[in-house]
Amino acid sequence: MAAILNKLRIKDDEHGRPTDRWTNPDILPVLPENRTFTKKSYFGFWVAAAISATYWTIGSASIAAGLSAGQAIGAIIVGAAVSGLVCWGCGEFGIQYGLGFPMMSRAAFGMYGSYFVVILKCFSNFVYSGIQSYWGGIAIRVMLSAIFPSFHNMRNTLPESANITTKDFIGTIIYFVFFVALLFVKPYKLQSFFLVSFVGVTLTMLGMFIWALAANKGAGNLVAPPVAISAAETTFQFFQAICSLAATYTGVAIRHSDWSRYTKTPAAARLGACVASPLFVAIAAIVGILVTSASKDLYGIIIWNPMSLLAHIQVVDYSATTRAGTFFAGLGWFLSQLAVNVSSNAVATGMDLASILPQWINARRGSLILAVIAISSTPWNLVNSPGTFITVIGSLGLFISPLIGIYLADYFTVRRKIYKVPDLYIGDKSSIYWFQWGFHWRGFLTWLSLIWMSLPGFAAKIGGFEIHVAWIRIFRVSYLIGLCGGFIIYNLICWLSPVPGVGIMEPYEFHRETDGGSEKDSVIREEKEVSRSSSNV
Repeated sequence: MAAILNKLRIKDDEHGRPTDRWTNPDILPVLPENRTFTKKSYFGFWVAAAISATYWTIGSASIAAGLSAGQAIGAIIVGAAVSGLVCWGCGEFGIQYGLGFPMMSRAAFGMYGSYFVVILKCFSNFVYSGIQSYWGGIAIRVMLSAIFPSFHNMRNTLPESANITTKDFIGTIIYFVFFVALLFVKPYKLQSFFLVSFVGVTLTMLGMFIWALAANKGAGNLVAPPVAISAAETTFQFFQAICSLAATYTGVAIRHSDWSRYTKTPAAARLGACVASPLFVAIAAIVGILVTSASKDLYGIIIWNPMSLLAHIQVVDYSATTRAGTFFAGLGWFLSQLAVNVSSNAVATGMDLASILPQWINARRGSLILAVIAISSTPWNLVNSPGTFITVIGSLGLFISPLIGIYLADYFTVRRKIYKVPDLYIGDKSSIYWFQWGFHWRGFLTWLSLIWMSLPGFAAKIGGFEIHVAWIRIFRVSYLIGLCGGFIIYNLICWLSPVPGVGIMEPYEFHRETDGGSEKDSVIREEKEVSRSSSNV
């Protein structure tokens, strides 16, 4: 048994980096030779992550609530800009220190307190990864239907209660095989794949856009809203639409340090976060609105999911031209679903789980755990039979948005970008990030002081009961409340009760020492007290 456990223990045979209760190679600072992402790499990464079914469909709720398509587009542009700023702020930690989201969580919430944060994020990633896999499966189904008429005409053998057809089930399993295979590639070696995905999905989106507007001779009515609402309600719905997009993007933005840590130059990651990220999120959402508006005029029904639209087109017209067009479009969305699932879910969750059990889980094993849980959750039930559970998942932004404000305040104003990095790997009182019993009460007090305001509206949405409209509105704009409130309240608490150890810089650096041909990890201790204002804020 001991021999088996020893084999399962994480080891770094390539560089000899240490592994213990709080440390393994995947959560240590990225080695200089592995910081390979360039401006082109991040451009491809963000395009592949942004042009996905998630953001393509983001305008549906806003339009259904009473905004015109034009108003929804305006809200999307503002929301994308907010998301880009958050992405930039959360990525600076990775640029400067080569560290990811779990280590940022240890600094803000304590060594044990970080577990709460990463488990909260992992929970949502498990579900979203399953949903992305199901949507990727529909893309595979479209491709197979385009190639094989027998597959296109295949009879469904599954009962209606299964919430999935035989063809979609086959497509999902095939997608899952490709997804798992991709998890064996190290993150810093994925830039070529992201670039390929970028080309594929960009051409797909452009092709669907041209086809829809040409076939319909325009995008349809973008001015008249579907339901009449007051001017005051329109203003509120506009801000809610901003929050909806920003909250949907929260999972990617808050953990941008997981990817910015691989940057070759600081400018490469910053340009990707501030320009490519918001630009292509907005483009994907806007094109989704325009294509859906045009296809509604063509077919008389609203189909927001682009893969489902392709499948519907095949049912209406199965000509050789349609089959060729839908095949290549399905291929583009298949690549997109792979890219967004790896970038937004797999790598991030892998490092999160590695930070909890670093002796036994590395980023790859964590990603594989995610994949197993994601497919085991039968995501087609979540998509096709939405109920209380998926409502809870969709509302996780209210729990996560305060974390963004806390992280930004902790990095920029409380610590002023100064960290004692080796202490992030020490699990006792000698670490300045141990705080009280491994928990940072300032971070948790800030978080608790904000989420209570949104809980009445959250409970009403889950329970389906009536409550005063003010609570509902607070819940719907909880993203902005959490983001701004987290930043302000955390700064205030840390001003009233200064954080211990602030102002001490101690880098964790790697260099090679020849000792019988082996490589060793070394801590270069260069501790210095940095001049700080008396407020310690």
